[in-house]
Amino acid sequence: MKLETKSQIEKTASKDQAGYVLLDAYLNVDDKTLVTSNGRILAVVPCEIEDGDTSGSVSVEAIKASRKMFKRQEKLSVKANSKLVVTDGVSSTTLEREDKGNYPNYKQVVPNFDKQVTYKVSLNAALLLDLAQSLGDKIVNLELTVDKDGPDKGQCLSAIKVTSSANGVDGAYGVIMPVRMS
Repeated sequence: MKLETKSQIEKTASKDQAGYVLLDAYLNVDDKTLVTSNGRILAVVPCEIEDGDTSGSVSVEAIKASRKMFKRQEKLSVKANSKLVVTDGVSSTTLEREDKGNYPNYKQVVPNFDKQVTYKVSLNAALLLDLAQSLGDKIVNLELTVDKDGPDKGQCLSAIKVTSSANGVDGAYGVIMPVRMS
């Protein structure tokens, strides 16, 4: 399996031992994807399947070892068959490929984007963090608003209301105005 080095998918894998299966990534050979989840967020990243790769768990340790070995490359590589092998042709690391049971059916929680109205929203994480801190919380709710009576007749996002999740200042809110592209 080859994965772009800019993807840091291992960061979304669970660190909670109670979610034993989620401690590792899941390689789906049929979909050509690598999946991680911590139970609250889910990351699905495309990857190149190499000869001999099979679906199943790929340890975070193997991904980290590959990242170290391929740090100056565009893609990192982990051979994922009965074992996990990270090699650059000069040196190699071999890790056991544990069978941790069935990975949850992550496709059940992913909506069918083709059958829904979807608004793509790009947010500056630093600005969102500033806004969250202004509201006195680390966790915020985003409410996407569409103005059905506006000039776009409900076809464009008109505002994003940001409210504190629970621990912030009561009644405080922020608004992010989306940038309209023409």
